[in-house]
Amino acid sequence: MPLFHSNLVRLARAIQRSRWLIFILSCFSSAQACNVPVFRYALEKWTADSYTLVLYQKAGTDSNAEAEQWLREHLSAGTPINIQLQTVAVDSVVGVTAAAEPITGFPWLEVYFPHRSAESRPIWSGLATAENFHRILYSPLRSLLAERLLQGDALVWLLLRSGDDSMDLQARGRLQAALERAQRELTIPDTGVDIHGNPIPVAEFKHLPVRFSFLEVDRRSADEMFLQRCLLQVEPDLTLFDEPMAFPVLGQGRALYALVGLGINENNILESCRSAVGWCSCEVKELNPGLDLLLAADWSHPRLGRLVSDAPSAIVGLSAFVPDSAETSTTSGSLPVETAADGQSEEVVSLTPAILDSADHMLADPASVPVSSLFRNLTILAIAALILLLVASMLLMKRKRGRS
Repeated sequence: MPLFHSNLVRLARAIQRSRWLIFILSCFSSAQACNVPVFRYALEKWTADSYTLVLYQKAGTDSNAEAEQWLREHLSAGTPINIQLQTVAVDSVVGVTAAAEPITGFPWLEVYFPHRSAESRPIWSGLATAENFHRILYSPLRSLLAERLLQGDALVWLLLRSGDDSMDLQARGRLQAALERAQRELTIPDTGVDIHGNPIPVAEFKHLPVRFSFLEVDRRSADEMFLQRCLLQVEPDLTLFDEPMAFPVLGQGRALYALVGLGINENNILESCRSAVGWCSCEVKELNPGLDLLLAADWSHPRLGRLVSDAPSAIVGLSAFVPDSAETSTTSGSLPVETAADGQSEEVVSLTPAILDSADHMLADPASVPVSSLFRNLTILAIAALILLLVASMLLMKRKRGRS
């Protein structure tokens, strides 16, 4: 039974890692012609998910109103931070049973991961004191992380120490050497593709510096306790390991995954760095792995200003599944572009009426779809499925931890 559980954990981690690899492959193969480096697109377009801070109050407690007022003023007047405040009156029937942990005093705080996280329990709970507020919202390392991302670092790696000085020193050496090599050798591509997949020169981002850096997180640091708890939830099995871990972070503080123990090696690190400076496929953030960290930063003012165009990119690549016809080759205006319901700046694009008409025609008359196109499409799908299976298998065998 333990062996079965171990293999299951390995498979889950391989699938998690393969999701990022699949995303990166799409960055190079997508026909959406988004010639923007992944790290820059993430910085400007991937709005960080919000954490939830729940304040439990009880009538007759003098500090309740003061705590709520201080929190609201602090969150509205200070540096923007990806957290939202909710208040619960414990006097109500609902309020009494709302807390996930036993309440030992008032006012009481619980902090929850963004709603997209699989973890439903609070990250932290305790009395709502000024000291606890500060440790939840800020820490020296998180401030430095946000500063480096805003300055344009492609990836900032967080090295979570294990507490074993020997293992930590070796992991640090491997990470530092690999990042120095990546910074020497990697550059932003100077050739992209147009909407038809043809190569075109791209010079808009050649002036961007390619930088990689890392910060070390001490597991024993009280100031970084909240950050440590967040990092250990980036993947579901990380609390089972007592080895050093390295997390690549990009954009507005998205930790993608973890390299553990001997998995912190040059090949894995270079693969991550190379992926970060490649072209983005403009996919929405939620389709990719990782967890947004709780950071206080004004992401609307990155170094060198905003470089990514707000113009929506057209969905292309569907032509492989639509037979050539006069209808699909006509030019017509596209439908209005929808905006995300939550106000985030991720792009939702529409199909042209010509493609929609052609699709309706095929549904109405299945015989109009050429057999050759159908065979080609099925072949493409079969090859894609085989590639994904091979990638997952290779990652599982490699395990990227280096453990025997």
